[in-house]
Amino acid sequence: MLKGSPNLETLTLSQSGPAGAPTDWHSERPGDGLSDILELPIKTLVLSWLKPEYVGPLMRRIALPQLTSLTLEFDDADYTEFVRQLTGPATGVSNQNVLGNQAPIQSLLMRLEDFKIASLPCDLQCIDLIYSQLVDLKHLSLACNFVDELFFKKLTNPISGASNAPVAITPDLTAVATEPLFYLPQLISLRTSGISGPVMRDAVLARKAAGIPLRAVYMDEEDEVTDTQAQWFRRNLETFERFEASDEEDDDDIFDEDSDDGMQEDDPDDSMVQ
Repeated sequence: MLKGSPNLETLTLSQSGPAGAPTDWHSERPGDGLSDILELPIKTLVLSWLKPEYVGPLMRRIALPQLTSLTLEFDDADYTEFVRQLTGPATGVSNQNVLGNQAPIQSLLMRLEDFKIASLPCDLQCIDLIYSQLVDLKHLSLACNFVDELFFKKLTNPISGASNAPVAITPDLTAVATEPLFYLPQLISLRTSGISGPVMRDAVLARKAAGIPLRAVYMDEEDEVTDTQAQWFRRNLETFERFEASDEEDDDDIFDEDSDDGMQEDDPDDSMVQ
């Protein structure tokens, strides 16, 4: 079915996928084995409620050279090994550059522009592994009611140690070391639930001071934001909106980079708003 869908752009696997255990998967064509890799043209992938012993082998069987958007929503298991798999070489990517020389292989995460983490139980060291790969990420969504608070805190804390610094890959697959002050240097849009107004304000100020300002922030209506704080966000961001967490929203609308509102300068006392 997937091979017969060359125009497929979005694939959602929620408690679904190939039947049976990974050891049972096989091609129906004679002579094909478990090493077969299926390359898909999709740009958006949603993985939810899949066990780690299932989703890991599944992703090893799928090559996604055009993927730019990923959503992960897992629970009740340890996905540390799966995270390490995602931060390793992407399935189907050659490590030969245009000159035929060996070059670092890109991970799947290094291609992402949009990333939603709804729930991802894993070792806390995995957060550094994930964020160090997101060198081109522009839009991040965090369900902070269900993920560890460090996923948010590391967006506003300087990177500790050069070993965690991201590595950029040029078009010819040449690695260029970069050492930004913060993770996700290209991030312009942040969508959260479980974050209060003062905490988000501090994050906006911290990234602006580091020279990598956020342009848009979307916060859950259930989270505490006073009218004064909301006014501050609208003065200091191109876009500030509240959303209902239960709503199924169109990501293209949520992460619209265009805005009718121009970035405004801070008032002298803006940073003191409580």
